[in-house]
Amino acid sequence: MYCQRTFPPDNTPIEKEHPVRGTITVSLPEAMKADLDEATKKEGISRSEMIREALKEYLIVRRFKQLRQEMIPYAQNQGIHTDQDVFDRIS
Repeated sequence: MYCQRTFPPDNTPIEKEHPVRGTITVSLPEAMKADLDEATKKEGISRSEMIREALKEYLIVRRFKQLRQEMIPYAQNQGIHTDQDVFDRIS
């Protein structure tokens, strides 16, 4: 990330973080590309924006699954073995 320093009317500097962007090339089967183009047209967003959002969601779910796997031994040591056990504890 890089920071951009801006000065509002009162001349107080405000630093805003902006992500440094990189470019990647992704190869897709024609049918998937057609589906992507149809979806982006319906939503009025670019391919890049849709792929960024899909990847962001995927990475969040992936990280959640990783954390859940890491926490299972700790939960089992406390008698928590199922989702229902979790719900019972927090309800």
